[in-house]
Amino acid sequence: MTTSICENCDTLFELRQSDKNRGRGRFCGKSCAASGKNNSSYKHGHSRRKLMSKEYRTWAGVVKRTTNPKSQNWRWYGGRGITISKEWRESFEQFLKDVGAAPSEKHELDRIDNSGNYEAGNCRWVTHLENMHNRG
Repeated sequence: MTTSICENCDTLFELRQSDKNRGRGRFCGKSCAASGKNNSSYKHGHSRRKLMSKEYRTWAGVVKRTTNPKSQNWRWYGGRGITISKEWRESFEQFLKDVGAAPSEKHELDRIDNSGNYEAGNCRWVTHLENMHNRG
């Protein structure tokens, strides 16, 4: 457990490390987050239950495969040293600000430098065919 400060009411609260690693723990509880402003799970509108946007699903997948050794794709990403920037890991909003919206549901997130990390300046939206050509 770690201590965090609620972004809405400045209250100190206990937070599991696993939740912090997933970018959670910005608010002290559901009632505070729901009644307050800046609730990350509501304000960007990309993570509503069963209606997650292409961008949110992509971001969650990147976080999982770069930070969770139990992820099915860990060995090709986190296991070979590919990381996600701290800013992106902790904030979907920052990820979205840096890469923008996907042009379509068919677009995929691509690392320009395939041995580089998931970070601003190294990621872009491309078609599957373009992604397949960037395997170097």
